[in-house]
Amino acid sequence: MSDKFVTVSGVKTRYVEEGSGPATLVLIHGGALTDPGYCPSATVWEHNIAGLAQSARVLAYDAPGQGQSEAPKEDADYSYDGLVRHARGFLDATEVKKAHLVGHDEGAMIALRLAFEAPERVASLTIVASPAIAPAGDADINFALMGRPHPIYGAESQRWLLSRTSYTDHHLRAGRWMEEAAETARGETFRAVRAKLTEGKLGAQVRASLAKLKANNYVRFRETGVSVPTLMVWGHQDPLSPVPFAISLFQIVSAKQPLTQIRILNQAGSMPFREQPPAFDAAVGGFVRALET
Repeated sequence: MSDKFVTVSGVKTRYVEEGSGPATLVLIHGGALTDPGYCPSATVWEHNIAGLAQSARVLAYDAPGQGQSEAPKEDADYSYDGLVRHARGFLDATEVKKAHLVGHDEGAMIALRLAFEAPERVASLTIVASPAIAPAGDADINFALMGRPHPIYGAESQRWLLSRTSYTDHHLRAGRWMEEAAETARGETFRAVRAKLTEGKLGAQVRASLAKLKANNYVRFRETGVSVPTLMVWGHQDPLSPVPFAISLFQIVSAKQPLTQIRILNQAGSMPFREQPPAFDAAVGGFVRALET
């Protein structure tokens, strides 16, 4: 795969593309404008794109201010509403009329909001290990991430955090994502975005926008539900959003969407798509192919 770039509302956006077919999958990484402690990008899907592209066109992009994409141009775009607008603009810029959206954590929030706001553009929704969407309960989340090495976003700190949220760290030694993540953290764009989010009011704005959308999700779930077929994929050993939280979300969504499925992948943490690529690709690919038949 080679990097491609497209301009979305003035923001130069990096993406990768592979495959062809009647279906189009768009992969949306997590992290985005929150403080995940690691540098997310389209490369996080590096072990899945080829497998998913065997029967579909697959695109994965860097959110604004992440990876090799430029930072948002306006302060108003430092919000999850802004990220949703960017995602919709990305579909327009890449001429994707209707997509099967696959989102991880906060990326799943972006995909869900597109399904709510523009269902005509969404063929299906896959929510992957998303504490941003799933109901929260009592868990040991805070304990799991205590003692993170400094400097934050240094290569050691990123690897430590990701190994703590994984079943094993084998996926961190494979591929180029971790090398790219360390390089991203040293880059001028990433440092400038983090400074804006930590030194001013924008960080609170981003957190408030995420909380607002999460609260509104439950109004939507109750009143209208999700209008598109929905798949949930979780890691059985996810310390950030344990399986009982995923089951609660499944019960909420399936109440109004009959085409709701859930897959729990064993020996996987908060990034099941990286820890168990063949199983993840089979689950998502099978779900999409069944819908396209």
